[in-house]
Amino acid sequence: MDQIIALMADPTTSLASDPERQKMQLPQPLGSWSQHVASWVDQGDQPVLTLRYEDLRCDPLAGLRAVIEHAGLHFEDARLRMAVDATRFDVLRAQEQAMGFRERRSASTAPFFRRGIAGGWVDDLSPEQQARISADHGNMMQRFGYL
Repeated sequence: MDQIIALMADPTTSLASDPERQKMQLPQPLGSWSQHVASWVDQGDQPVLTLRYEDLRCDPLAGLRAVIEHAGLHFEDARLRMAVDATRFDVLRAQEQAMGFRERRSASTAPFFRRGIAGGWVDDLSPEQQARISADHGNMMQRFGYL
């Protein structure tokens, strides 16, 4: 966990930076977690809809409706409710247990769909680790209501 926290704070973090591991993918600079978030929400070229996981957990139908409207689409509420029901955390986790989940790293023994709760990082990290994340990303976390 300490390595991940350090990686989240590293402005040189990138995906696919090792050509031996990702032969068919170009490197993608991410920056720190805060830099990466800012690169999406503060750009002015495309309209951005910011939707937090916590908001989706609280009211998934409203969150999906916001995404659909943001994309300029319209679907009946009954159809949106079907999509919400099909993608509930317990449903996805049961599907993973029954059939696997290809996005999960093959070397991992942990389930991809872990607990499905908002704010679980507070339970999983030591006070020192939490303080490090808050120190590294406090401004961005505060901006989105996490502190």
